[in-house]
Amino acid sequence: MIVKHGLLGLAFVGSLAVLAGPVVAGSGWLLLAPPELPRLGDGDTMFAVNAPLDRWKQVQAFDTAKECERGKDEEWSHALKEVETLLPYPPIPKTEAPPQSQTVPKIEGEPKAGYRKGFEEMIQEVIEEGKRQEAMMTEEQKQKRELAWEEWRRERDKIEVAREPKQHAINERYRPWKCVPADAVYRAPK
Repeated sequence: MIVKHGLLGLAFVGSLAVLAGPVVAGSGWLLLAPPELPRLGDGDTMFAVNAPLDRWKQVQAFDTAKECERGKDEEWSHALKEVETLLPYPPIPKTEAPPQSQTVPKIEGEPKAGYRKGFEEMIQEVIEEGKRQEAMMTEEQKQKRELAWEEWRRERDKIEVAREPKQHAINERYRPWKCVPADAVYRAPK
């Protein structure tokens, strides 16, 4: 079976570095990536996922299968985060505050046991303060705020459209990676 995807200029996943040297037969697990086949056309890369294991590229070596799977997930996650770094969302719009607005307390984390009621009361106060501030805003301020948020949503959607093929390419690249016992590679038929 051959897996196909378009890289679309993703240089950060273009080549796999061998992060660990070969391990001695009988020890550990290897994270392997299938060999790439020659490119066909506009940036499509094909992978020979049915190639013998001794032709696959070793990405890393681990002591256990669990560590290997975690390493695979981390590599995959890191590549997806790179796309988010290259194509960040636009900043949240800053809108005019109504006159005499009060600072709303920032709520972080989960409430500690026994403080649930106080936490819920604080949330209710924040909601009420938001309603009071909304009531003090002029129609012009409300329209400006809505326009700013609409523009932000349009920009966010453009970024989502640009991210999607890059994320798809990364998923197609990392999906066939395998964690295999080192013995399976060194005893693989040639």
